[in-house]
Amino acid sequence: MKFQSKHISAFCLTALSVSLFFVLRFVKIFSIVGNCAAFFRCSDMVTPLIGNAGLPSLGIIFALRFALKVLFYGTSLSGLLYQLPGLFASAYWALDNKLLALVVPFVCMVAFLMHPTGFAAAPYMLYWFIPMTLYFVRSKTIFMHSLSSTFIAHAVGSVVWIYLHPMSPAFWLGLIPVVAVERLMFASGMTFVYHVSVFAKKFFLQQQNFKKFSKVIVHD
Repeated sequence: MKFQSKHISAFCLTALSVSLFFVLRFVKIFSIVGNCAAFFRCSDMVTPLIGNAGLPSLGIIFALRFALKVLFYGTSLSGLLYQLPGLFASAYWALDNKLLALVVPFVCMVAFLMHPTGFAAAPYMLYWFIPMTLYFVRSKTIFMHSLSSTFIAHAVGSVVWIYLHPMSPAFWLGLIPVVAVERLMFASGMTFVYHVSVFAKKFFLQQQNFKKFSKVIVHD
């Protein structure tokens, strides 16, 4: 009975998370600059939190996500590359190590500068110092962790975008204030959903413990 109760709670939490993620996919926040047909959605905001499930679950979820996209929309190299920002951001939640916090943003900076347009719009990439700097903060808040995660996604996504979509240096420089609002919104959303998920987990555990306690009282 204990085993069954534990797995019922886990199933309820998983079902709640999947349902919430599915609903958030339909909530558009704003269009992606440079492609009016593409949008950032609320699901993109909370995708990095998948990393809390651990690396094995992270790999399975992204594999299934890509498989579904291939099944319904067809496969392409760009489709695979567009999965990378969320994958790296989620991996940061799962690991929070030097490779993701320091090396990934640095490699993205180099790749961005190697592109002629990126070199002319170099100030744009200064945002990627944020996760590198926050890595050295000993006691990070959930918001700070979310901020690092979303800027890692931003770094990887920007490099993918600059090599796939031609835009002028002036256009990239004009995005600098937009990015500030966008990423603060993403980090705030991640922080909010994280705390809601923690509250939901505690609630289910409390309900489970209450049922156990009630059974003990009844039997006594």
